[in-house]
Amino acid sequence: MSTDPQLISQHKLRQYALQALYLLEFREDDKLTNATALEIVLDGQEIQAKNLEFLQGLVEGVLAHEAEINKRISRHLMTDWTLSRLTSIDRAILRLGSYEMLYTEIDQLIALDESLNLAKDFSDESSTSLINGVLQNLLKS
Repeated sequence: MSTDPQLISQHKLRQYALQALYLLEFREDDKLTNATALEIVLDGQEIQAKNLEFLQGLVEGVLAHEAEINKRISRHLMTDWTLSRLTSIDRAILRLGSYEMLYTEIDQLIALDESLNLAKDFSDESSTSLINGVLQNLLKS
């Protein structure tokens, strides 16, 4: 019996996007594409076309603007910190949040709140504070 594709909350879609970005950070060759990473994360789950479009837009948008996003994040890190010093998941959260704040129509405070929720879900308390500080400074600049 077939079921209709699920409608998924945007928070859950951001979780999937974060997981795909995390996977893509470790790719060593062209075998792991954006589409393949999303397939792995979705694990056969069918989602509505508008959800898939939103999800793909997040992943592709972050990757398309990654160099500029990295520069912007780096400007707001603590003294003597570099992007490479952060954990992979924290980098992915910062990139996703920065992308939404800088390149999408979403309200910047919602993007910040969503990023902090992702940090609470996937990282630890000290990372949540760091992510909050970096993204707050990005908002002000």
